[in-house]
Parts: sequence; structure tokens; C-alpha cells
Amino acid sequence: MPTFKDTTGRTWTYEIDVPSLKRVRTIAGVDLLTVDVEVLLADMADPIKLIDTLYAFVHPETVAAGLTDEDFGAAMGIDPDPLADDLLRALADFFPRLGRKRLATTLIYLLDRSKDAFQNLPKDQIQNRMHHLIDQELHKLTTSGKRFTNSQASPEPTPTPPEPPG
Repeated sequence: MPTFKDTTGRTWTYEIDVPSLKRVRTIAGVDLLTVDVEVLLADMADPIKLIDTLYAFVHPETVAAGLTDEDFGAAMGIDPDPLADDLLRALADFFPRLGRKRLATTLIYLLDRSKDAFQNLPKDQIQNRMHHLIDQELHKLTTSGKRFTNSQASPEPTPTPPEPPG
């Protein structure tokens, strides 16, 4: 199960399952089961939505500890990027159970690639390149005739990542 620490040293553990995803949708207003990769990445890039999402995952523990969402948010620190990376990886691990292997592979690939290829670029250029990569992956998906399903009967092979833009 994924874990993270807040600035007070508390360790939070969460599980990605249907009840916790429903809680995230209800409390944070974020649908982590969306097949729209662009929306999902945008939500996780927004520090407020990210912290609200993590709060929703650990909500039962925060209630038991007597913490409000503001208390929780204040203890998260100023660099949410590692939290988003870990959450996206955990989601990618969960997606294959739902038959979304292609989406999971795409998320992991884009996450890994973005760190190496984009670390010194301004934010608007990173967003433009990520949009381009996502568009490429979604185009491949829609033109291949493959669809996201909940069936595990015929797993898809892991796609070969495209070459980096030159």
C-alpha cells in the first residue's frame, strides 16, 4: 500500500480500491477512474486537488486523529510533486485490475519520461509536450481498434514507448 509522510512526521497509508475511489470522487471531486489521461494528469498537477485527493484517501484516519482537511493540508509541505508521482504509480498498479493496462502503461511511461526529458523546461513548454505525448498515445489507442474494458479475458501486450521528440 502507498504511504507518505507529512511535515509533522506522521505516516499516512492508503489503499486504492473501489470504496476509496468513491470517497475521493465524493470528497475531492476528482474521478480517478477517468479514461481521460489529460484530465487525470491536470488534476494531479493541481496541488489543491492533489492534497484534497490524498485527504479523501486517508479521511477515516484523519477523522480518528481529529484533523480537519485544513490541518491535513497544512501538514503536507510545499512540494506536492513526489506525492503526485506516487499516487499516479499506485493508480497505474490498480488500473490493470480494471482492464486498463494500456492507460496504466501510458501513465507510467509519461511520468518517467517527463522527469528526464522536461526537467529544465518552463511549465508551459512541459504542458505542451505532455499534451503532444498524450495525444500521440490516445491516437494510437483509437486507431488500433483496442478499447478500454473491464474484461481481463484477453490482456493487451505492453506497448513500446514512442521515441522522444527531437
